Amino acid sequence: MQPQTLFSYYSNNNFVDKAIFFHVGLGKVASTYLQYAFFPKLKGIYYIQRTRYKKSKEIIRQTNHPKYLVSREFDQQLEAEVRDFSAAFPQARPILLLRRHDGWIASQYRRYVKNGGHKTFAEFIDLERDQGV
Repeated sequence: MQPQTLFSYYSNNNFVDKAIFFHVGLGKVASTYLQYAFFPKLKGIYYIQRTRYKKSKEIIRQTNHPKYLVSREFDQQLEAEVRDFSAAFPQARPILLLRRHDGWIASQYRRYVKNGGHKTFAEFIDLERDQGV
């Protein structure tokens, strides 16, 4: 296990060391539960919840807490958002939760159908042509 990395920079002419943790949850892996029932109860860390994600970089730069936890659920935009956040805070520590692929895919498909999707499961996942949802 590597020691915790601190991100240091100048803000308002004051040198500040900040530990930043970036939870990037996928849909249907308990991210909402963590964001409302677990993360807010952590002690000694400033939690930036999903509803404030768009302002998270500004919040981190303009405040002086020693530790931050940023949490946001992503699906298709996961890779782009991780690149963008990492560019702003390269030493941020990622937190990524996964679940068994079979259960996760089945859960994603049930949500898709519940929301009005009409493709069959084979069309939804389409492993052969990579044309699925």
